Amino acid sequence: ELVTNIPVVEALPTNTTYARDSFEKPVKTYQLNGQTMNRNDYAWHTSRFLISEDPFQYTCPYTGNVIANENNLDYDHIVPLKSVYLRGGADWTAEQMNAYAYDQDVGIDVYYSANRSKGDKGPAQRLPTVNVEDYCYSWLVICEKYNLTMTQAEIDICTAKIQEALTNRQTVEFLGNQ
Repeated sequence: ELVTNIPVVEALPTNTTYARDSFEKPVKTYQLNGQTMNRNDYAWHTSRFLISEDPFQYTCPYTGNVIANENNLDYDHIVPLKSVYLRGGADWTAEQMNAYAYDQDVGIDVYYSANRSKGDKGPAQRLPTVNVEDYCYSWLVICEKYNLTMTQAEIDICTAKIQEALTNRQTVEFLGNQ
């Protein structure tokens, strides 16, 4: 049922002008235990991948590597901002773009090099080395929630990875802070 609610396109547009900063204005902060935090700090403090705060240890959900310095984390929008723009976000208001950019359910902290190597690629171009089924499920949930388009190839990859995990009796979980 989740997949049937996702609009399917043959290909994503390639001739669209995209400005990342249109998604993140105004900047939003979060409150946690009386402290004001930016999106990145809030994300790792509330993540199931946080092992300990002192000493800091966090498991990267894309590589499985344990990270010992919170400065080595980047906040990753599971469905990247540019990809959102190409999948229907270009028609959003500034408020809708900002709401997506700061929705804690659509992102997670990852090792900075994993985020940068992923860039704006979708599941047909790049998958993480670990938690592949969770990543694929998260893509489907986010695209359905925000009415974002996917190609049939992306849907097929995601559903195959999820089905493979379920066949192997693995748990499939959403990666974001939900």
